[in-house]
Amino acid sequence: MLPIIGHVGITDSTGTVFDFAGPFHIGRGNLAFGAPTRYLQYHIEKKKETEWDSNIEISNQIFGSRMHNLITCNCHHHVLYAIIGKELGFIDVMKIALKMFFFGTFIDKLSVILLHSCFDGKCKVKEISDLSNDCGRFSPANL
Repeated sequence: MLPIIGHVGITDSTGTVFDFAGPFHIGRGNLAFGAPTRYLQYHIEKKKETEWDSNIEISNQIFGSRMHNLITCNCHHHVLYAIIGKELGFIDVMKIALKMFFFGTFIDKLSVILLHSCFDGKCKVKEISDLSNDCGRFSPANL
């Protein structure tokens, strides 16, 4: 994938990652294209974790019954629906990609190298963006 667009997922309060990995499929526990290289962290209050998890489950149910489309129904839409609880447009989806590109924290130094290299022998550029780590969250207030 293109580094500026990437692939995104979201974790629940227990740290389990979910991603809209393809048509009618929500990945659980692993991201579709490998381990995360970057993340954006957003902290929520402990008392709101149940609501957070519920929103992710609702998004998983909705997107798990949809055909994947790179433009109008993709992993970014899935994550935004989990965060905000409603369908959003193209501009909102691009905000996640841009925030991840400019403000995402790399997991480690090796992630920077792997992201921009031909590490799999096919010269595919991969960016896996786990939008939350350690119960962190991408803040809808910053969209």
